[in-house]
Amino acid sequence: MFRKPLVLILLVCYGILAAGIASHASAWVLPEGDKYVSSTFTIYKAKGLFIGDRRTQFIDAPATFGSRELEHYSATLYAEYGLPSASISISIPYTKSEEFNAFGALHGEQSEIGDVKIIYKRLLHEGYFALALSGGVKIAGGYNPLLINSFGEGQTDIITQLSISKFFDNRIYTSVDLGYAFRTGDVSDNPTLFGEVGYSSESGWTPRLFAEGVFGTSGIDIGGPGFVGPFTPNGTPSTDATGFPATRERKIVTGAGLDYRFNQYNVGLTFATIMDGSRNTPDG
Repeated sequence: MFRKPLVLILLVCYGILAAGIASHASAWVLPEGDKYVSSTFTIYKAKGLFIGDRRTQFIDAPATFGSRELEHYSATLYAEYGLPSASISISIPYTKSEEFNAFGALHGEQSEIGDVKIIYKRLLHEGYFALALSGGVKIAGGYNPLLINSFGEGQTDIITQLSISKFFDNRIYTSVDLGYAFRTGDVSDNPTLFGEVGYSSESGWTPRLFAEGVFGTSGIDIGGPGFVGPFTPNGTPSTDATGFPATRERKIVTGAGLDYRFNQYNVGLTFATIMDGSRNTPDG
């Protein structure tokens, strides 16, 4: 649920592609037998929420949510291994989230393993134009999905994705991912869209721009008919909470990043922001 503002610090070792583009963010796959490992650190703070499609600051509705700010920190280990015309990857995040009340005091905290993803990607067409099809599973972590500072919706997903990537003049590249998450339980399926364009320079620098969208197919609005929060008005836990997993989430994100490649290592910094048009998701 967390995306605004988003800061990523990326350390990558073993297996940078010759073009300098990480294979997990494109249609390209690692050569057979090659390895790719990265650690991604994310810092996120939100002072508001999209209630339906209405942008609202927590401070304007303290009695409704009892929150003033959400803070989310995560460290994700990503590993990928090259197979014949394919690759297999796993990502394991460790996440910590804090909720501060209307008076600025710590009101709620979670520290858990987040959603683990295991993905198999098959290369359908190889070269400067690449086409790949991916499939995999997302396994929910041990967090409480009903809380406003949860790390996800707490269910298993079956993930499918079509990736299209192309290099122009050996330096400029673009990549588009079209995905669909089939979700178990009473949680909306999610079509996804990701697009990126960048320039891989001879000096090792790669500036890039990207946009991402998650589009829930069904569900209720936060605070709307059928929405039951995790706590009653007197502060006791609700016994019939539907909470945030039952909402229809639409998340539109844009951002920019800068990576630097040296030897077999890559470091980078990425900033992203959530855009108007989002729905039922935290906002910075």
